[in-house]
Amino acid sequence: MKKYLENKSWRTTALGVVAMVWAIRAGYVVWVHGQNLSFNLFYVETGPVALLIVGWALLHARDHRCKP
Repeated sequence: MKKYLENKSWRTTALGVVAMVWAIRAGYVVWVHGQNLSFNLFYVETGPVALLIVGWALLHARDHRCKP
């Protein structure tokens, strides 16, 4: 785990994990059970999917304050 966090700020990684967990929770809460998958993905889940992408990007972001 230390090697994974070596070139990153722990805050960026923690924020990415929190964003992904929040996206999964929000996706579960707003899911419309009576509708099909395409309706949920295109009309209901756009916010949680965007938050999931932001969380993924934060996990893979290069921290600008770290020394090379």
